[in-house]
Amino acid sequence: MCHARLARAVGLTAVIAHLLIVGATPAVGADTPKFTLAGSIYVGWMPWYYANESGLLAEWAEREGVEIEFAPMEYMPSVAAYAAGQVDACAMTNMDALSVSAEAGVDSTALIVGDYSNGNDAILTRHGVGLSELTSRSIFLSQQSVSRYLFDRALTMYGLRETEYRIVDVSGGAIAAAYMAEPSAGAVVTWNPMVRHILNQAPDNDIIFDSSQIPGEILDLVAIRTHLLATDSGKRFASALTGAWYQALRRMQRRGPGATDAIARMAEAAQVSVDEFNAQLRTTAMFYTPHEAVAYILGREAARKMDYVRHFCYAHGLLGVSAESADAVGILLADGTTLGDPSNILLRFDTGYARGADPTAAP
Repeated sequence: MCHARLARAVGLTAVIAHLLIVGATPAVGADTPKFTLAGSIYVGWMPWYYANESGLLAEWAEREGVEIEFAPMEYMPSVAAYAAGQVDACAMTNMDALSVSAEAGVDSTALIVGDYSNGNDAILTRHGVGLSELTSRSIFLSQQSVSRYLFDRALTMYGLRETEYRIVDVSGGAIAAAYMAEPSAGAVVTWNPMVRHILNQAPDNDIIFDSSQIPGEILDLVAIRTHLLATDSGKRFASALTGAWYQALRRMQRRGPGATDAIARMAEAAQVSVDEFNAQLRTTAMFYTPHEAVAYILGREAARKMDYVRHFCYAHGLLGVSAESADAVGILLADGTTLGDPSNILLRFDTGYARGADPTAAP
């Protein structure tokens, strides 16, 4: 996001974070290291809401001798809070992890890669009208989010150019209502649960492009400030996050009342029905085990798709005003290779904590 937009979002986020931090606090001493994880409503991140509400996050924090507060926010304010140092870790996409790290100069580590969007991000138009028929029309999207990336990839595949459209920047939380209230809008680009909400409330809309057509390009992860991993308390914070995450996912997968309860709580937090939540899970390629996550991020496909993302970020000015090419910022991949400048690494993919959560995670 641009610096001016980031500054405005940070001011709002300071108030939101103060009012909404609701993490379960373990019975620990006043000198216990305290950390904050920010998260927003999205199917791939709802396990954090469940881990917080069920006490799993507090249990793992206490086990590791730290205190973790969970701060629920809208998506872009949560990313802004991370950029400003108001939270220590944040659930975000790979694109935002790269762009916020570059623009804010924050060295970040992708601690947990939880899934990739496999249909959750979509472009909708009324009556399924194609993008080629909507030139000069307004396109509603959250401009500094991954929706811009999805729109760009669709245009590239269809041989179209963004300059042929009028981008209308709308926040993720307001976009469904804004689009449905504006019949002249050509299309909307957003993610679940807003996609399902629009389809349910305005059935004349159809999905004409979604993230299942670019599998693996929109990763959902938890970014943590890398300098924390050089400290004992920061390492314990990372271990607690990883432990709570995979325990929540194990509960989701088990048959019986435990899984039913976990899914029901996540659906309630997401303000959707259980059926709607399960439908969103079907369009999410979850990495339910550490083994699955590690295998994916060590693969060549993950590296190739991060290359797409970094070139998009450069082309849209998301690597900072001084970036002269996509190579200006370095990305350290899980296999030890680097994309971009190895002397300016600002995003790192780490498998150590996932392997620690499950010693069999190494492929």
